[in-house]
Amino acid sequence: MLPWDSIYLWDSSANAYVDLEFAAADVPGSAVSLIGQTADKIYVGLDRKFHGAYFQLGTAGSYNDIPDYEYYDGSAWKNLPLMKTYAFDSDGVVHWRTPSNWTANLLAGIENTNTNLKTGTTGDTTGGTARFWMRVSVSAVTTTATLSS
Repeated sequence: MLPWDSIYLWDSSANAYVDLEFAAADVPGSAVSLIGQTADKIYVGLDRKFHGAYFQLGTAGSYNDIPDYEYYDGSAWKNLPLMKTYAFDSDGVVHWRTPSNWTANLLAGIENTNTNLKTGTTGDTTGGTARFWMRVSVSAVTTTATLSS
């Protein structure tokens, strides 16, 4: 597995992105919450196409279903062709067949605000770096998973 270039939580209650990069990079610190309500989403980005993602949790989540895993094809979000599912209920990995039409894009403009997205030459918004984005969403939340750091 490659380390992620970017990982954000879209926190719908705050109407803003939360940068989870330090937690994802395994920098010591407090654990951070992942999807806490059905309108939240996780965005994982890399500078090249990738075929899986590993999540190390501090707290197991309970989402009553397998999350939806999607990629962006340049015009719309499409379901990833999963080979191994992952439900955020333990440390684990999700695997998929890499779509041929997956395109690198800026994350800006995906949600209704760009609040807290990085900017500049190393960021993910206008003037930033395009990424191949994978999006995770859920249909129900019983217990919020936390990403271990």
